[in-house]
Amino acid sequence: MDILILFIFLLIYFICAATVLLIYYYYRILFPGKDKYDRDELINIRYILNIEFKNLFPSNERAPEFLVLTLGSIIGFIFTYIGGIYGENYESYLFHSAILPVLLYFGLGYLKKEKLEKELPSPIQNLFKHDFSFFIGFTLSTLAKTILVYGFYHVVSFIWVLPNIIAMVASLVVRIVEKHKKDDYNLFFKRKTSDN
Repeated sequence: MDILILFIFLLIYFICAATVLLIYYYYRILFPGKDKYDRDELINIRYILNIEFKNLFPSNERAPEFLVLTLGSIIGFIFTYIGGIYGENYESYLFHSAILPVLLYFGLGYLKKEKLEKELPSPIQNLFKHDFSFFIGFTLSTLAKTILVYGFYHVVSFIWVLPNIIAMVASLVVRIVEKHKKDDYNLFFKRKTSDN
């Protein structure tokens, strides 16, 4: 049974990641107000996900980014698993909510803005270089586990789950938008605007 739950968790995790990338992609191409679109621009999902994933993690930084993404996912899984230790069927509302991902979103931003990460031990300073990947992994893991717990056990109310899902997806999309604005990408995702 535990292997089945882990498999379903991973499936939901990748579906959530694909959904967030698609939401970001459609936000990016539909809001500038273009009148005509190619068919492939709108419905070639495999191509869209491939391009968006490559743009999310540039090739020269992929190995450390994947490592930190995996670390964030594992920590998010462990965090939500604590909710199962607390209650027999994961009925802890705190561990299956957007509270910690949203606090992490604002907390990491504050620490970086105030340059307080320089006072932390060096392994944690290295983690701050890849805070984007850590946040993405942690939030996707929490999102997938929240959906799994609701779908599998139905002990957490849907009225609680839906706003938390929306908050986590919104925080992921906003964080991706911030990263690309910081990296000086334009909305049509051509590489740096000076290269055009």
